[in-house]
Amino acid sequence: MKKRYYAVLMTFIMGISVFLTAEPTHAAAKAVYIDPVAVTLYAGDTKKVTMYVGGEVSSADKWSSNNKKVAAVSKKGMITAKKAGKTTITCKTGFGYNLKCGVTVKKKLELSNYLNKNYKKLKKKTPEAKHLDENADPAGLGNVYVFETSSGTELFYRYDKKKKKIQSIQISSVSDDSRQKRFTLYGISLEMSVKKAKAALKAKKCAYVRKETYSGGRTRLIYKKNGHMITLFIEKGKVTAYQWSR
Repeated sequence: MKKRYYAVLMTFIMGISVFLTAEPTHAAAKAVYIDPVAVTLYAGDTKKVTMYVGGEVSSADKWSSNNKKVAAVSKKGMITAKKAGKTTITCKTGFGYNLKCGVTVKKKLELSNYLNKNYKKLKKKTPEAKHLDENADPAGLGNVYVFETSSGTELFYRYDKKKKKIQSIQISSVSDDSRQKRFTLYGISLEMSVKKAKAALKAKKCAYVRKETYSGGRTRLIYKKNGHMITLFIEKGKVTAYQWSR
């Protein structure tokens, strides 16, 4: 009887041992996850990846990127996109397995070049476009005004039909979700700090013209390059809109 009892006990203990040392099951993997598991960013963007255990926010043992030149990740899961390409962010969970987040980084497009190249295409496919009557054009006949809204931005540009070129561009934030932008203008993007914006313009050899101050703490910084005017609209130390004009 005792032998049988000990045999059953040993079987039970061995079963518990196997359970504790086994690889994490599919059910366990579902209880521990990260969000998002895939993300597309533009160079300079940041994105937080969060680890969850049982639906609650938790901290990972280690975050890593298999290509830091494309995108790096901090100890707290903050991804910083650096240049166009693809990489994988790995979250070491401490539960014996790793979780992955696929990252695609795209190069930001120079706004004026993009619009001149894609004007006709944009004009056809943009449902929010408003083409004003030529008589309503304050800059003279032959110009078309178009509004395009997408991804938390509002885009305004004037197209000269005779010269077949964009004459002016303005882009601004229209929602809180405005950090990830696909465009840049002389290295400037929305939500960029004033310090970085000034450095970008200096690097592109844009000449400072003047600063204009308005009520509510709003300011405008005006630069010029090759006869073009670049205006930055500043609020709370960040670029909330910018304008380029011939």
